[in-house]
Amino acid sequence: MDQYGTCTLSDAPMLAKKLNAGDAIIFGYSNDDINGYVISISPRLTPVGTMPFGGDPTGKYGIGVLMRGFFHFDLNKIEPFYESYIGEKLGLRRPDARPVAQMLNAIRSELITITSKEE
Repeated sequence: MDQYGTCTLSDAPMLAKKLNAGDAIIFGYSNDDINGYVISISPRLTPVGTMPFGGDPTGKYGIGVLMRGFFHFDLNKIEPFYESYIGEKLGLRRPDARPVAQMLNAIRSELITITSKEE
């Protein structure tokens, strides 16, 4: 964490461990001295009823960025998230999508490492 208690990319392993343990997390994230985001990640969503749009979130991670958007993602996929995809799904403009995609990719990579060690 930085001097303000905000998570940075180096905190991805700690965040991934919490998610792997089944914890829903919310954290402040900053990639520089100007931009900051509040990101919430909930593991293993269980939908109630039919989702009117957006596909099937069953077993996926619910990810939201405060005052922006929410969507469900499979963080166990090998392919990285592209900033354009993250921006589209979470309602982020390109300058904001890049750092959020970087953090989600760092967490995703750590989750894959953790689960491969458990197998």
